[in-house]
Amino acid sequence: MSTGVRALIDLAVALEDEFAMETIALGRADDDADSVLEIAGRWLCYRIALYGPEARLAATPMDGIAPPETLLRSPDTAAGWDTVRRLIASLERHGVKSLARPIESGEPGIDGDAWVIA
Repeated sequence: MSTGVRALIDLAVALEDEFAMETIALGRADDDADSVLEIAGRWLCYRIALYGPEARLAATPMDGIAPPETLLRSPDTAAGWDTVRRLIASLERHGVKSLARPIESGEPGIDGDAWVIA
């Protein structure tokens, strides 16, 4: 996996291919982010933003009006972007619909890529 804006592009393509997600926007942000990817999943809408050396993953329910909640901050490295992709994939694969904490995706000890976000 790449880094920076190229990682946003690669992530959008990978999520569209694997989960038939729909890219809503990809480009400059209207806040202090360098670049942003907004992509719609089955139940959640994701906002992945690049802030210098850091990628931030936020999400909001598709049927809600609340602003996206930050779920993960990760370094702008190949490993960091892989972590972002794996978390989104897990949320989509397990059909997470709510961002009420704790967010559980998969079963720890059973699922090889389970997540719990407190």
